[in-house]
Amino acid sequence: MKKLGSLLSAALVVFVGTYWAFDRGAKDFQVFYAAWSHVLSGHSSQMYALSPDRFLYAPGFAWLFSPFALLPYRVALLIWCFFKIGVVAFLVQELADVIRKASSPLSRHALSIAALGVLFCARPFLIDFQYGQVNILILGASSWAVLGHFKKVEPIWDFTRWAVLGVAAVAKIFPLPLLLVPLFLSAGVPPKKLRGERWGVFAGVGLILVIPFLFEGLQGGASLYFQWNQALFSRGMPIESHNQSFTAFLFHFASDLATPVIAQGRIYQFGHGLLSLETIKHLSLGWTLITSGFLLALLTVSSAQSQLRRVACLTSGLILPSHLVWKPYFVMTYPVAVLFLSDALEQNAKRSRFIFVLFTAAFINLTTFDLIGYEWAAALEAMSLLLWVHLFIMILVMGRTSSRVKL
Repeated sequence: MKKLGSLLSAALVVFVGTYWAFDRGAKDFQVFYAAWSHVLSGHSSQMYALSPDRFLYAPGFAWLFSPFALLPYRVALLIWCFFKIGVVAFLVQELADVIRKASSPLSRHALSIAALGVLFCARPFLIDFQYGQVNILILGASSWAVLGHFKKVEPIWDFTRWAVLGVAAVAKIFPLPLLLVPLFLSAGVPPKKLRGERWGVFAGVGLILVIPFLFEGLQGGASLYFQWNQALFSRGMPIESHNQSFTAFLFHFASDLATPVIAQGRIYQFGHGLLSLETIKHLSLGWTLITSGFLLALLTVSSAQSQLRRVACLTSGLILPSHLVWKPYFVMTYPVAVLFLSDALEQNAKRSRFIFVLFTAAFINLTTFDLIGYEWAAALEAMSLLLWVHLFIMILVMGRTSSRVKL
Protein backbone atom coordinates (compact mmCIF):
# COMPACT_ATOMS: atom_id res chain seq x y z
CA MET A 1 0.00 0.00 0.00
CA LYS A 2 2.86 2.42 0.85
CA LYS A 3 4.53 1.66 -2.48
CA LEU A 4 1.26 2.26 -4.32
CA GLY A 5 0.76 5.57 -2.53
CA SER A 6 4.26 6.74 -3.43
CA LEU A 7 3.82 5.81 -7.08
CA LEU A 8 0.43 7.50 -7.22
CA SER A 9 1.89 10.69 -5.73
CA ALA A 10 4.57 10.79 -8.44
CA ALA A 11 1.93 10.04 -11.10
CA LEU A 12 -0.25 12.85 -9.77
CA VAL A 13 2.62 15.33 -10.11
CA VAL A 14 3.29 14.52 -13.77
CA PHE A 15 -0.36 14.36 -14.81
CA VAL A 16 -1.21 17.64 -13.07
CA GLY A 17 1.83 19.11 -14.81
CA THR A 18 0.53 17.88 -18.16
CA TYR A 19 -2.86 19.43 -17.46
CA TRP A 20 -1.19 22.72 -16.57
CA ALA A 21 0.75 22.66 -19.85
CA PHE A 22 -2.53 22.81 -21.77
CA ASP A 23 -4.38 25.02 -19.28
CA ARG A 24 -1.62 27.61 -18.77
CA GLY A 25 -0.20 27.89 -22.26
CA ALA A 26 3.14 26.02 -22.26
CA LYS A 27 4.87 29.27 -23.19
CA ASP A 28 8.34 27.82 -23.68
CA PHE A 29 6.99 25.04 -25.86
CA GLN A 30 5.43 27.73 -28.07
CA VAL A 31 8.96 29.10 -28.56
CA PHE A 32 10.29 25.65 -29.47
CA TYR A 33 7.41 24.95 -31.84
CA ALA A 34 7.99 28.28 -33.61
CA ALA A 35 11.69 27.46 -34.09
CA TRP A 36 10.87 23.99 -35.39
CA SER A 37 8.30 25.48 -37.77
CA HIS A 38 10.86 27.94 -39.12
CA VAL A 39 13.18 25.03 -39.93
CA LEU A 40 10.50 23.03 -41.74
CA SER A 41 9.28 26.05 -43.73
CA GLY A 42 12.79 26.89 -44.93
CA HIS A 43 13.05 30.03 -42.79
CA SER A 44 15.58 28.83 -40.23
CA SER A 45 17.32 32.21 -40.32
CA GLN A 46 14.25 33.61 -38.50
CA MET A 47 14.31 31.26 -35.49
CA TYR A 48 16.01 33.83 -33.25
CA ALA A 49 14.22 36.87 -34.70
CA LEU A 50 10.57 35.80 -35.04
CA SER A 51 9.45 33.99 -31.91
CA PRO A 52 6.79 34.29 -29.17
CA ASP A 53 9.71 34.83 -26.77
CA ARG A 54 13.49 34.48 -26.84
CA PHE A 55 14.79 31.25 -28.37
CA LEU A 56 18.06 30.62 -26.51
CA TYR A 57 19.08 27.17 -27.66
CA ALA A 58 21.70 25.97 -30.12
CA PRO A 59 20.40 26.11 -33.69
CA GLY A 60 20.94 22.35 -34.08
CA PHE A 61 18.29 21.79 -31.40
CA ALA A 62 15.68 23.23 -33.77
CA TRP A 63 16.61 20.77 -36.53
CA LEU A 64 16.75 17.70 -34.32
CA PHE A 65 13.26 18.24 -32.91
CA SER A 66 11.69 19.83 -35.99
CA PRO A 67 9.56 16.73 -36.78
CA PHE A 68 7.32 17.80 -33.88
CA ALA A 69 6.22 20.74 -36.03
CA LEU A 70 4.76 18.32 -38.58
CA LEU A 71 2.02 17.70 -36.02
CA PRO A 72 -0.75 20.07 -34.94
CA TYR A 73 0.43 22.14 -31.99
CA ARG A 74 -1.71 20.49 -29.31
CA VAL A 75 -0.84 16.98 -30.52
CA ALA A 76 2.86 17.87 -30.47
CA LEU A 77 2.52 19.27 -26.94
CA LEU A 78 0.73 16.14 -25.75
CA ILE A 79 3.48 13.89 -27.14
CA TRP A 80 6.10 16.20 -25.62
CA CYS A 81 4.45 15.86 -22.20
CA PHE A 82 4.12 12.09 -22.45
CA PHE A 83 7.76 11.88 -23.50
CA LYS A 84 8.66 13.74 -20.30
CA ILE A 85 6.38 11.47 -18.25
CA GLY A 86 8.34 8.54 -19.65
CA VAL A 87 11.60 10.22 -18.61
CA VAL A 88 10.30 10.73 -15.05
CA ALA A 89 9.27 7.05 -14.89
CA PHE A 90 12.75 6.11 -16.11
CA LEU A 91 14.39 8.32 -13.45
CA VAL A 92 12.31 6.74 -10.68
CA GLN A 93 13.30 3.25 -11.84
CA GLU A 94 16.99 4.14 -12.23
CA LEU A 95 17.29 5.71 -8.77
CA ALA A 96 15.37 2.79 -7.27
CA ASP A 97 17.92 0.44 -8.83
CA VAL A 98 20.74 2.46 -7.25
CA ILE A 99 19.19 2.01 -3.81
CA ARG A 100 18.55 -1.70 -4.37
CA LYS A 101 22.17 -2.32 -5.37
CA ALA A 102 23.42 -0.58 -2.23
CA SER A 103 22.78 -3.74 -0.16
CA SER A 104 20.76 -1.66 2.25
CA PRO A 105 17.84 -2.48 4.55
CA LEU A 106 15.99 0.09 2.46
CA SER A 107 16.23 -2.00 -0.71
CA ARG A 108 12.64 -3.25 -0.46
CA HIS A 109 11.46 0.37 -0.23
CA ALA A 110 13.64 1.56 -3.11
CA LEU A 111 10.83 2.26 -5.57
CA SER A 112 8.82 4.16 -2.94
CA ILE A 113 11.80 6.36 -2.03
CA ALA A 114 12.55 7.17 -5.66
CA ALA A 115 8.89 8.01 -6.32
CA LEU A 116 8.70 10.19 -3.20
CA GLY A 117 11.67 12.10 -4.60
CA VAL A 118 9.37 13.35 -7.38
CA LEU A 119 6.84 14.52 -4.79
CA PHE A 120 9.65 16.14 -2.78
CA CYS A 121 10.62 18.15 -5.90
CA ALA A 122 7.03 18.57 -7.11
CA ARG A 123 7.15 22.32 -7.62
CA PRO A 124 10.00 22.44 -10.18
CA PHE A 125 8.60 19.35 -11.93
CA LEU A 126 5.18 21.00 -12.21
CA ILE A 127 6.65 24.25 -13.51
CA ASP A 128 8.75 22.41 -16.08
CA PHE A 129 5.62 20.66 -17.39
CA GLN A 130 3.57 23.86 -17.21
CA TYR A 131 5.97 25.76 -19.46
CA GLY A 132 6.72 22.83 -21.76
CA GLN A 133 10.40 23.14 -20.84
CA VAL A 134 13.31 20.76 -21.51
CA ASN A 135 14.92 20.52 -18.08
CA ILE A 136 13.35 17.13 -17.30
CA LEU A 137 14.78 15.84 -20.57
CA ILE A 138 18.19 17.29 -19.65
CA LEU A 139 17.99 15.55 -16.26
CA GLY A 140 17.02 12.31 -17.97
CA ALA A 141 19.91 12.49 -20.44
CA SER A 142 22.36 13.35 -17.65
CA SER A 143 21.19 10.53 -15.38
CA TRP A 144 21.08 7.98 -18.20
CA ALA A 145 24.68 8.76 -19.13
CA VAL A 146 26.33 9.06 -15.71
CA LEU A 147 24.51 6.13 -14.08
CA GLY A 148 25.27 4.00 -17.13
CA HIS A 149 28.93 4.93 -16.69
CA PHE A 150 29.02 2.52 -13.72
CA LYS A 151 27.01 -0.26 -15.38
CA LYS A 152 27.98 -3.13 -17.62
CA VAL A 153 25.91 -2.66 -20.77
CA GLU A 154 26.21 -3.33 -24.49
CA PRO A 155 28.85 -1.05 -26.12
CA ILE A 156 26.24 0.52 -28.42
CA TRP A 157 24.42 1.85 -25.36
CA ASP A 158 27.62 3.38 -23.95
CA PHE A 159 27.97 5.28 -27.21
CA THR A 160 24.27 6.22 -27.41
CA ARG A 161 23.93 7.47 -23.82
CA TRP A 162 26.81 9.89 -24.19
CA ALA A 163 25.85 10.99 -27.69
CA VAL A 164 22.43 11.99 -26.33
CA LEU A 165 24.05 13.86 -23.44
CA GLY A 166 26.43 15.55 -25.89
CA VAL A 167 23.44 16.90 -27.81
CA ALA A 168 21.69 18.00 -24.61
CA ALA A 169 24.81 19.66 -23.20
CA VAL A 170 25.39 21.85 -26.25
CA ALA A 171 21.70 22.72 -26.56
CA LYS A 172 21.32 23.89 -22.95
CA ILE A 173 24.98 24.69 -22.04
CA PHE A 174 24.86 24.06 -18.28
CA PRO A 175 25.31 20.23 -18.54
CA LEU A 176 28.64 20.63 -20.36
CA PRO A 177 30.80 19.68 -17.30
CA LEU A 178 29.26 16.19 -17.32
CA LEU A 179 30.99 15.50 -20.64
CA LEU A 180 34.24 15.27 -18.64
CA VAL A 181 33.03 12.21 -16.70
CA PRO A 182 34.43 9.65 -19.20
CA LEU A 183 37.78 11.46 -19.04
CA PHE A 184 38.16 11.81 -15.27
CA LEU A 185 35.97 9.21 -13.53
CA SER A 186 37.72 6.31 -15.22
CA ALA A 187 38.86 4.21 -12.23
CA GLY A 188 37.53 0.68 -12.55
CA VAL A 189 35.84 1.40 -15.90
CA PRO A 190 36.95 -0.89 -18.78
CA PRO A 191 38.95 0.92 -21.48
CA LYS A 192 36.58 -0.32 -24.18
CA LYS A 193 33.63 1.24 -22.35
CA LEU A 194 35.48 4.53 -21.95
CA ARG A 195 36.30 4.62 -25.66
CA GLY A 196 32.64 4.08 -26.53
CA GLU A 197 31.54 6.86 -24.18
CA ARG A 198 34.14 9.30 -25.46
CA TRP A 199 33.22 8.60 -29.08
CA GLY A 200 29.58 9.11 -28.08
CA VAL A 201 30.40 12.55 -26.64
CA PHE A 202 32.30 13.45 -29.80
CA ALA A 203 29.44 12.28 -32.04
CA GLY A 204 26.67 14.03 -30.07
CA VAL A 205 28.51 17.33 -29.79
CA GLY A 206 29.57 17.13 -33.43
CA LEU A 207 26.07 16.37 -34.65
CA ILE A 208 24.35 19.30 -32.99
CA LEU A 209 27.15 21.70 -33.93
CA VAL A 210 27.44 20.63 -37.57
CA ILE A 211 23.81 20.12 -38.55
CA PRO A 212 23.05 23.84 -39.27
CA PHE A 213 25.97 23.96 -41.73
CA LEU A 214 24.67 20.86 -43.52
CA PHE A 215 21.35 22.57 -44.26
CA GLU A 216 22.33 26.24 -44.46
CA GLY A 217 25.86 26.16 -45.78
CA LEU A 218 28.92 27.74 -44.20
CA GLN A 219 27.66 31.32 -44.27
CA GLY A 220 24.11 30.50 -43.17
CA GLY A 221 25.33 28.26 -40.35
CA ALA A 222 27.79 30.89 -39.14
CA SER A 223 25.01 33.50 -39.17
CA LEU A 224 22.83 31.28 -36.98
CA TYR A 225 25.62 30.81 -34.46
CA PHE A 226 26.17 34.56 -34.39
CA GLN A 227 22.44 35.06 -33.73
CA TRP A 228 22.53 32.44 -30.97
CA ASN A 229 25.48 34.20 -29.36
CA GLN A 230 23.64 37.53 -29.57
CA ALA A 231 20.48 36.00 -28.09
CA LEU A 232 22.40 34.61 -25.11
CA PHE A 233 24.33 37.77 -24.34
CA SER A 234 21.48 40.18 -25.00
CA ARG A 235 19.53 38.39 -22.27
CA GLY A 236 21.84 40.17 -19.84
CA MET A 237 21.24 39.78 -16.12
CA PRO A 238 17.54 39.22 -15.43
CA ILE A 239 16.72 40.59 -11.98
CA GLU A 240 13.11 39.40 -11.83
CA SER A 241 12.32 37.68 -8.55
CA HIS A 242 11.94 34.27 -10.18
CA ASN A 243 15.62 34.21 -11.15
CA GLN A 244 16.93 32.02 -8.34
CA SER A 245 20.67 32.44 -8.93
CA PHE A 246 23.21 33.69 -6.40
CA THR A 247 23.83 36.75 -8.55
CA ALA A 248 20.12 37.56 -8.63
CA PHE A 249 19.99 37.21 -4.84
CA LEU A 250 22.73 39.83 -4.51
CA PHE A 251 20.94 42.21 -6.87
CA HIS A 252 17.68 41.73 -4.99
CA PHE A 253 18.96 42.25 -1.45
CA ALA A 254 22.37 43.93 -1.64
CA SER A 255 21.90 46.53 -4.38
CA ASP A 256 19.66 49.56 -4.62
CA LEU A 257 17.88 48.16 -7.70
CA ALA A 258 14.18 47.37 -7.50
CA THR A 259 13.04 43.77 -8.05
CA PRO A 260 10.24 43.10 -10.56
CA VAL A 261 7.79 40.41 -9.42
CA ILE A 262 6.13 39.33 -12.65
CA ALA A 263 3.46 37.21 -10.95
CA GLN A 264 2.11 40.39 -9.34
CA GLY A 265 3.05 42.93 -11.96
CA ARG A 266 4.72 44.89 -9.16
CA ILE A 267 8.17 46.14 -8.23
CA TYR A 268 9.62 45.67 -4.72
CA GLN A 269 12.55 47.41 -3.08
CA PHE A 270 14.24 44.69 -1.03
CA GLY A 271 17.79 46.02 -1.05
CA HIS A 272 19.18 49.30 0.21
CA GLY A 273 22.47 49.71 -1.64
CA LEU A 274 24.58 47.65 0.77
CA LEU A 275 26.94 46.74 -2.09
CA SER A 276 27.89 48.56 -5.26
CA LEU A 277 27.07 47.01 -8.63
CA GLU A 278 30.79 46.55 -9.25
CA THR A 279 31.20 44.63 -6.00
CA ILE A 280 28.21 42.45 -6.85
CA LYS A 281 29.76 41.63 -10.22
CA HIS A 282 33.00 40.60 -8.53
CA LEU A 283 31.16 38.46 -5.97
CA SER A 284 29.16 36.87 -8.77
CA LEU A 285 32.34 36.01 -10.64
CA GLY A 286 33.79 34.58 -7.44
CA TRP A 287 30.70 32.41 -6.94
CA THR A 288 30.95 31.11 -10.51
CA LEU A 289 34.63 30.25 -10.07
CA ILE A 290 34.10 28.58 -6.68
CA THR A 291 31.12 26.49 -7.76
CA SER A 292 32.85 25.55 -11.03
CA GLY A 293 35.86 24.50 -8.97
CA PHE A 294 33.55 22.43 -6.78
CA LEU A 295 32.25 20.59 -9.86
CA LEU A 296 35.80 20.01 -11.08
CA ALA A 297 36.79 18.69 -7.64
CA LEU A 298 33.93 16.18 -7.75
CA LEU A 299 35.42 14.90 -10.99
CA THR A 300 39.08 14.82 -10.03
CA VAL A 301 39.68 14.74 -6.26
CA SER A 302 39.72 11.45 -4.35
CA SER A 303 36.99 11.20 -1.74
CA ALA A 304 35.50 8.84 0.82
CA GLN A 305 32.19 9.26 -0.97
CA SER A 306 30.94 6.55 -3.29
CA GLN A 307 31.15 7.34 -6.99
CA LEU A 308 27.38 7.41 -7.37
CA ARG A 309 26.92 9.85 -4.50
CA ARG A 310 29.57 12.12 -6.00
CA VAL A 311 27.96 11.89 -9.42
CA ALA A 312 24.52 12.71 -7.98
CA CYS A 313 25.97 15.87 -6.45
CA LEU A 314 27.80 16.65 -9.69
CA THR A 315 24.57 16.33 -11.69
CA SER A 316 22.57 18.41 -9.23
CA GLY A 317 25.36 20.98 -8.94
CA LEU A 318 25.42 21.79 -12.66
CA ILE A 319 23.06 24.74 -12.21
CA LEU A 320 25.06 26.42 -9.43
CA PRO A 321 27.59 28.48 -11.45
CA SER A 322 25.00 30.17 -13.67
CA HIS A 323 23.79 33.74 -13.18
CA LEU A 324 20.43 32.68 -14.59
CA VAL A 325 18.60 29.90 -12.71
CA TRP A 326 14.86 29.68 -13.29
CA LYS A 327 12.63 27.65 -10.98
CA PRO A 328 12.16 24.64 -13.32
CA TYR A 329 15.95 24.18 -13.31
CA PHE A 330 15.52 22.69 -9.85
CA VAL A 331 14.31 19.40 -11.28
CA MET A 332 18.09 18.89 -11.06
CA THR A 333 17.57 18.61 -7.29
CA TYR A 334 15.97 15.20 -7.83
CA PRO A 335 19.12 12.97 -7.68
CA VAL A 336 20.30 14.40 -4.36
CA ALA A 337 16.72 14.58 -3.06
CA VAL A 338 16.42 10.80 -3.43
CA LEU A 339 19.66 10.30 -1.48
CA PHE A 340 18.48 12.83 1.11
CA LEU A 341 15.26 10.88 1.62
CA SER A 342 17.16 7.60 1.72
CA ASP A 343 19.52 8.94 4.40
CA ALA A 344 16.58 10.19 6.46
CA LEU A 345 14.69 6.91 6.25
CA GLU A 346 17.77 4.97 7.29
CA GLN A 347 17.61 6.81 10.60
CA ASN A 348 14.04 5.67 11.19
CA ALA A 349 14.41 5.83 14.97
CA LYS A 350 14.75 9.61 14.90
CA ARG A 351 11.40 11.29 14.44
CA SER A 352 13.10 14.70 14.28
CA ARG A 353 14.72 13.62 11.00
CA PHE A 354 11.32 13.10 9.38
CA ILE A 355 10.12 16.47 10.63
CA PHE A 356 13.25 18.02 9.15
CA VAL A 357 12.54 16.39 5.77
CA LEU A 358 8.95 17.64 5.84
CA PHE A 359 10.07 21.19 6.58
CA THR A 360 12.58 21.04 3.71
CA ALA A 361 9.91 19.79 1.33
CA ALA A 362 7.58 22.56 2.55
CA PHE A 363 10.16 25.23 1.70
CA ILE A 364 10.32 23.87 -1.85
CA ASN A 365 6.63 23.25 -2.48
CA LEU A 366 4.53 25.34 -0.10
CA THR A 367 6.04 28.81 -0.52
CA THR A 368 4.00 29.73 -3.59
CA PHE A 369 1.96 32.89 -4.13
CA ASP A 370 -1.30 30.94 -3.84
CA LEU A 371 -0.42 29.35 -0.49
CA ILE A 372 1.39 32.01 1.55
CA GLY A 373 0.30 35.21 -0.14
CA TYR A 374 2.02 37.57 -2.52
CA GLU A 375 4.05 39.59 -0.02
CA TRP A 376 5.78 36.65 1.65
CA ALA A 377 6.10 34.62 -1.53
CA ALA A 378 7.66 37.55 -3.40
CA ALA A 379 10.24 38.05 -0.65
CA LEU A 380 11.14 34.36 -0.45
CA GLU A 381 11.33 34.06 -4.22
CA ALA A 382 13.60 37.11 -4.42
CA MET A 383 15.73 35.52 -1.69
CA SER A 384 16.53 32.67 -4.13
CA LEU A 385 14.98 30.25 -1.65
CA LEU A 386 15.09 27.28 -4.01
CA LEU A 387 18.81 27.79 -4.56
CA TRP A 388 19.59 27.72 -0.84
CA VAL A 389 17.44 24.65 -0.22
CA HIS A 390 19.07 22.92 -3.20
CA LEU A 391 22.55 23.77 -1.92
CA PHE A 392 21.64 22.73 1.62
CA ILE A 393 20.47 19.29 0.48
CA MET A 394 23.63 18.84 -1.58
CA ILE A 395 25.83 19.66 1.44
CA LEU A 396 23.96 17.17 3.64
CA VAL A 397 24.25 14.45 0.99
CA MET A 398 27.96 15.12 0.46
CA GLY A 399 28.59 15.13 4.19
CA ARG A 400 27.07 11.70 4.67
CA THR A 401 30.30 9.66 4.71
CA SER A 402 29.44 7.10 7.37
CA SER A 403 26.12 5.92 5.97
CA ARG A 404 25.54 2.21 5.65
CA VAL A 405 23.83 3.04 2.38
CA LYS A 406 26.85 3.20 0.09
CA LEU A 407 25.20 5.16 -2.68
